[in-house]
Amino acid sequence: MNSRIGLDDGRPIALAPAASTEEFHAPEATSVLPLLNDYEAFAVRLLLTKGHLRAGVDAYAAGSVNDALAHLGEPVDVLHKDLEKWIDRPGAEPIETPLAALVAAVRARMSLDVVNQELATALHELDGAIEILDAEIRESPAFVMLVAIAVLRTAADEYEIGVSEGSVIDVIEYQDARAFILEARTFADAAADHLKARNAGAYGILTAEFAALEMELPAAAQFERTLTTSADLRRAVVRIGLLYDSFK
Repeated sequence: MNSRIGLDDGRPIALAPAASTEEFHAPEATSVLPLLNDYEAFAVRLLLTKGHLRAGVDAYAAGSVNDALAHLGEPVDVLHKDLEKWIDRPGAEPIETPLAALVAAVRARMSLDVVNQELATALHELDGAIEILDAEIRESPAFVMLVAIAVLRTAADEYEIGVSEGSVIDVIEYQDARAFILEARTFADAAADHLKARNAGAYGILTAEFAALEMELPAAAQFERTLTTSADLRRAVVRIGLLYDSFK
């Protein structure tokens, strides 16, 4: 495992004490993290960071450098600093290094291929960071569901800010909501074998709900009409939340 995430010897490393919510100012995190234990909140932070990065590169691909930097600024300025507090990583290269390289590529208006390569490197580091958690924890269906539900709740909060009366009024918040939903789905998909083994029927419902959400949140521009309302999105999140007990 790459030493950048502090796994030089291949063994899980210790989590540092959780930072207080007062120290963590990303608005989308404060509403859900106090409800989670340290391990769940750590995983949520990772997924939110990944969502911001993907949304930033999507905005860059669409031709908006300013929107891209708005998305990328939060992981570099806020999210990664909180992640650093959670991981005991003596001598490891800061996780901010690949994040900063991605921002630099966008600021320099490098080709999309170069930006995507920097994104892939940053995502690889973040994907590896989850492995500091013991496999018994991170592969637990209940853990996967709690983390995914927390990210979906955050997406619903962002969507409510970004959408009004059926139109996108804040494209950054809309893009965040969309990216967070996609990250929650990817996280659940990666644990498909464990979720299906616990409850195949509930997993089928879960995948159908995610598929519907993804179809209802296509890429959109400022003032473009939306395909779903904030209330409908929250109802979908509630339905997914009700599946939690099926995976305990």
